[in-house]
Amino acid sequence: MDIEFTHILTNQKKEENSKEKERIAKLCTETGYLRYGELPKNGRSRNYATGELEEGVSCFNARFSPDNKYYMIKTETPPLQIDALVLSIKCDKAYRLWGDRVGTGSDGEPLLKVKKKLEILRYKDRKDADESNTDLHLQQQARKSED
Repeated sequence: MDIEFTHILTNQKKEENSKEKERIAKLCTETGYLRYGELPKNGRSRNYATGELEEGVSCFNARFSPDNKYYMIKTETPPLQIDALVLSIKCDKAYRLWGDRVGTGSDGEPLLKVKKKLEILRYKDRKDADESNTDLHLQQQARKSED
């Protein structure tokens, strides 16, 4: 017979994470598109592997709350997950986008013909932010909740 042990603090953290996931899921009910960094002026992102212009602006799938808090929706494409992580740390600005999906980028990301954009505060810049309320933390929580 196998006996499984879990440290009490580990159990407490699991319970806290579960409650946080539920809170985020209730809060962020609308799906949409998120972009880190400025939008290209010509409305087309560049494929950095080939140097060619793509059909639209590259972005990420995300879920939003009514006050534009957000978290990334998990993707099955590892390069896209890495891109999202790097950009969420590197870029100063984040935008919620609306528009028509016109294709898929080389890393599997949605490409949009943008009709509307809204600059949104990144979690690390919000007044109510704390260390557990960062883009990276919320992305990790969202990924866990979708598994």
